[in-house]
Amino acid sequence: AALAGRIDDLSGAKAPVHDRHHFREFVVRTDQPAAAVAGDLADEGFAVHVVGEHLIQVCVTDLNADRADGLVAAFEEVI
Repeated sequence: AALAGRIDDLSGAKAPVHDRHHFREFVVRTDQPAAAVAGDLADEGFAVHVVGEHLIQVCVTDLNADRADGLVAAFEEVI
């Protein structure tokens, strides 16, 4: 929940899109086309899943939770 809120605070992103409880996955709505944002995030070393024209699914696991700060910084840079 904290990561979604941090992304939601960025201009050009809304997270989580669905107003319901989420555990490890949530959807982010981006002002820019999702495929472009996902590609830019991939260039920064982050894999996200495009689920719509302006929707990206983010999944956090125990293996990548320590990279949350980097993900937020990368989102801020690419959106």
